[in-house]
Amino acid sequence: MPYIILSGCAFAALLIARAALGMTWLPAGPEVARAQTIGKRQINADVFEWSARGSAVLLVLADGIGTGAKGRAAALAAADSAVRTFELQGASNPAYFFRLAFHNANEAVLRYVPDGTAGANLLCVLVTEGLLYYALAGNCRVSVFRKSELIPLSEGQTLDALAGSAFRKRAISREEALSVHGTRRVYNYAGRDGFKEPETSDIPVRLKTGDCVVLTTDGVYEFCPAPDLERILKTGRSCRRKADAVIDLLERRGDPQQDNATVVLARFGR
Repeated sequence: MPYIILSGCAFAALLIARAALGMTWLPAGPEVARAQTIGKRQINADVFEWSARGSAVLLVLADGIGTGAKGRAAALAAADSAVRTFELQGASNPAYFFRLAFHNANEAVLRYVPDGTAGANLLCVLVTEGLLYYALAGNCRVSVFRKSELIPLSEGQTLDALAGSAFRKRAISREEALSVHGTRRVYNYAGRDGFKEPETSDIPVRLKTGDCVVLTTDGVYEFCPAPDLERILKTGRSCRRKADAVIDLLERRGDPQQDNATVVLARFGR
């Protein structure tokens, strides 16, 4: 996996200057690690890609939807399209970039799977100038691990999340919201005919030195509760070893319903 460390006298001087100014963001290259398991499935339909362009870093996680190889093909098409959009267009305007990237990803999946029998949950996380932005279609998750606490950022485009949002806005009753509680079926994803706008961050998150950005598919968060994940992330190990430890835990438990599972850890400003 890509692993970047920037060093040198000029870089060290920049760190000292920023520390003197009291900035929380240190512009070191990210330490990025991915680990995954196929679980009890026949094909691994989880795809992760990442790319850096100037000072911006894009992390892309796609979880294929569909039987056989179609789900993986959809995930590959969605992730590759998002990364190519980033590398060609850049992301100086995150909101515009996300609109373009998700439109392109949706079109790419529909080209590869024109019969509509497959799609992909798609999560794009953009980190630029110390700010984290994200966009999500489907049920992947992004969190930030900070000072021993896992802080969830995304809700997910699932029926229960939609009902919870509608209840908070007083658009539906508590009874109506409870009637779909736990219904995690996605209502939006790349490759959907009639694709809707992705969930996006209302305001960017300012990262602090040592923060770890955590991306997971449902095969992780549905089988590894947050306290277990936090316990692993608290260890003083590298992102590589922590990611491997999450997957090792899932494989040791051996749940007969274990889905494809992918965890991505990205640590900035080390």
